[in-house]
Amino acid sequence: MKDFTHEPSKIDETFELEQYIGYRLRLARQKYCDIFSRRLPDVTVPQFALLVKLLGSGLIANR
Repeated sequence: MKDFTHEPSKIDETFELEQYIGYRLRLARQKYCDIFSRRLPDVTVPQFALLVKLLGSGLIANR
C-alpha cells in the first residue's frame, strides 16, 4: 500500500499557469462560447450542433 503521509513537495517557483495547454484551451472555449452566445442568443451549442447534423443528413423521419 502506498504511503501518503509524506509532506507535499514544494511547487516549482517557475510555474506559470498561462503556459499550460489546459489553461489555454479553457480560455479559448470561454471566448468561443461568448462569441457564439452573442451571435445566437436563443440557441445553445448542443442545439446548434444538432441542427448542423440534421442539415447535413437531409430528410430524416421523426420516429
